[in-house]
Amino acid sequence: MALIAVFWAYDGWIYITWVSGEVKEPQRNIPRGMFLGVVSVGLIYLAMNMTYVYALPIAEIAKHETIAHAAATALFSPAAATWLSALIAVSCFGAMASCALSGARVYFAMARDGAFFPKMGEVHPRWRTPHSA
Repeated sequence: MALIAVFWAYDGWIYITWVSGEVKEPQRNIPRGMFLGVVSVGLIYLAMNMTYVYALPIAEIAKHETIAHAAATALFSPAAATWLSALIAVSCFGAMASCALSGARVYFAMARDGAFFPKMGEVHPRWRTPHSA
């Protein structure tokens, strides 16, 4: 159960492959984006975990369900912990939005290739987006 959020966090790398047909110079930019994304996320996770261990002893970490909140409270204040929790929620909504927006591109590409309903391959005349997908 504890790994559900972790697996969801690591799922973001796949969304670039869903929109690869719309990426400029995909042979160069997709591997670069995937590499930089994985390295960036890895470094952020490593830095955050080091901060948690610095802020709280291991026995204390095991007692908390939301370690980021507990560490921010220990290092700064309860108000800072609340702001950190809000920023984490905004980050989660951003990740969810990328999933929703890139998912439509899969149906759009399938329709363009003739493997899905033709209506899903239409582009909005004004906004130039796959509005049906």
